Amino acid sequence: MNWYRTIKISAIIKKSSVTFSLHGSQDVQQPENILDLCHDFTDFCSKNRLYTETFNSSAYNGGVEPDGSDYDKMTGTINVYVPIDRSISPENKSSHDQLQAKMESLHDKYQHAEYGTKEHQMYLSEYNNLYKNIKNLETIVPRGTFNKEEYINAINLWISEKKSLGFNMSVREDVSNMRGGPVFRIQIANNPTEKLEQLPEINMSNDNAISILRLLGFTSEDYSGQITLQDLKQRIIAISQEEMQRETIEPRVVLPEDNIQESDPADFWKGEQDSTQNQKGPTIFMGGRDINYIDTRLQDLYQLVDYGISKGFNSVVWG
Repeated sequence: MNWYRTIKISAIIKKSSVTFSLHGSQDVQQPENILDLCHDFTDFCSKNRLYTETFNSSAYNGGVEPDGSDYDKMTGTINVYVPIDRSISPENKSSHDQLQAKMESLHDKYQHAEYGTKEHQMYLSEYNNLYKNIKNLETIVPRGTFNKEEYINAINLWISEKKSLGFNMSVREDVSNMRGGPVFRIQIANNPTEKLEQLPEINMSNDNAISILRLLGFTSEDYSGQITLQDLKQRIIAISQEEMQRETIEPRVVLPEDNIQESDPADFWKGEQDSTQNQKGPTIFMGGRDINYIDTRLQDLYQLVDYGISKGFNSVVWG
C-alpha cells in the first residue's frame, strides 16, 4: 500500500469528527442560516423528485451555494448554478494553448515568490490577466439539455413552502460573474428562524472524541452511543487530574515512512517519533492534545448536560 493510501485510510477517515448532542434535538426547529437553507433546498428537491439528470448534477456538484460570505448569515442569497461545459473553437485553439502554457509557466514563479512583495503582486496580476484572456477564448454552454422551467418550478415550489413558514424569498435569473453560465439567485429577505434558540452541540475530531470517551469509561470502538444526562454528569465528576494527564499528546508530525495500518487507533501517532527516518513526501502535522483542551471539553459536556436537564431532555447521543 503506498503512503498516500495508508494515510488516507488510517488518518483522514479516522479523523473526521464526532458530534455530541441532546437526544431529540433534531426534532426541535432551530435557526437556519444560508448554508442550512442550501441543504434544505437540495433535500426538498430530492424528496419531491424534482431533479432531472442535469438539475441533479447542479445540486450535487457544488451547484447550490451561499453567495460570497453569506453562508453563516440569516438573510442573504443562495446561488443555484446551472452546470456548464467549456469548449474551444478550432480558430482559437492555438492561441488558447499558448496562453495556457504561459500561465502554467507563470504559476511556478508565482508560487515561489515571497507573499506580499512587488514580485509576487506582479506575477499575480499577470496570472489573472492570462486567466481572463483564456476564458475569453472559451465558449460556455449549459451541460446537457438546459430546461429553465424545471429550475424555476423547483425553486418556486420550495419558496412557496418556506413562505408558509414565514420566510420572505424571491428568485431571479442571472449570469454568474465567476463561472460565466446561468445562475438562479434566491434572495432571502426575511428569516423567521433567526428568533429561535440554537440548541448546543459539541463537535470533536475522532481521536479527541475517543480520548474523552475513554475518560468517560467507554472503549475506543464506541464511535456512537447514548447515555442518560445524570449518568454522564456523574462520570464527568469522577474523572481525576491523573486520568486527564494520561490522555495528553505532544504535537508531532506523521511521515510517509511511518508504518500506519488500517487497524491502528485514531491516535496511532501518539508514540515516539523516529527522527532517523528519511522524509520522502508530504508531512502531516498533528496538533497534539493538552490537559487544558481536555478540561475544556469536559466542561463543555457538563454544560451540555445542565442545559439538557433544564430543557427537559433525558440523554446525550454521539456519533
